[in-house]
Amino acid sequence: MNGSARTRGDSAGSIIGWLILAAGIAQVPGALAAFFAARIVPGTGMMLLLVMAVTTGLLLLAGGVGLIFQRLFAYYCVYAVTFFGGIGGFKNPYIPFLKKWVNIGPATEDLFLGLNLAITAILVWEHWRLAGSFDPERQRLHRELIRVLAIAGLGWVLAGQVLTHRERGEKNTAGALPVVGASFADFATSWRLAFVSVETKLPRGITLVFSGNSDPVAIEKLAEVHHLTKMEEPRAHKKFLLLAKAWKLDERAFPTAFSDEDLYYAGRLKEMPKVTFQIVYRQSDGRFTAQVFGTPPKH
Repeated sequence: MNGSARTRGDSAGSIIGWLILAAGIAQVPGALAAFFAARIVPGTGMMLLLVMAVTTGLLLLAGGVGLIFQRLFAYYCVYAVTFFGGIGGFKNPYIPFLKKWVNIGPATEDLFLGLNLAITAILVWEHWRLAGSFDPERQRLHRELIRVLAIAGLGWVLAGQVLTHRERGEKNTAGALPVVGASFADFATSWRLAFVSVETKLPRGITLVFSGNSDPVAIEKLAEVHHLTKMEEPRAHKKFLLLAKAWKLDERAFPTAFSDEDLYYAGRLKEMPKVTFQIVYRQSDGRFTAQVFGTPPKH
């Protein structure tokens, strides 16, 4: 095998190659962030994140350049990233700047994954047709590899969807919130709570934003129970509720506009040391928005 795809320069693969190359370059900041994070907070999880970021970035760069120059190995690089570049597939968009302009909340990642799968399907179709021009032995080898990767990859993507549970709606009490509800069993609120959550089984994790009404006494009691730190510096306030803002949730249900005179608390849940918690309480109308993120203990 000489490694040349022998396709026309304006083929779908060559055009997609530029998208893949751009996606590979876009991985560089994430890889650098993972590198510095691994140095600051050493551990297996951080090292795994670093290895995943670096490997994914290198495969995308190799795949992008390879597709542009019409090399067969490039197809396999893209297949590997699309199907196995994360739990349930690669969920950063191949289309440049899409992340900046498209945001539909927690389901955004699924949208990006779907688009990546569509782009990869075009490559599979081109690769399959290309293999038809090879001698019988090479044709059989490539088409068998395509079948195996496609079946295994789609199975991994499906497994990722099964292992991820998304939920949004309302609860009568904070104690009824998914996964972390027990930590808020004594948190007094009025009216119903709006919430959006994403729970993953592998790796185990919970991401949750919830909002409702309460009073200063209940907020201070909650802070005391979980040993939360009161943040009074305006500069620190800018780092609150970043997830809620990133998801662009409805401001009417999940307010993120608070003043520096409001109550800001941050810390970890008492019985879940790997789960971070932030809450901001608006004193003018009693509204609050809270954010939970981390790895809950196994049941």
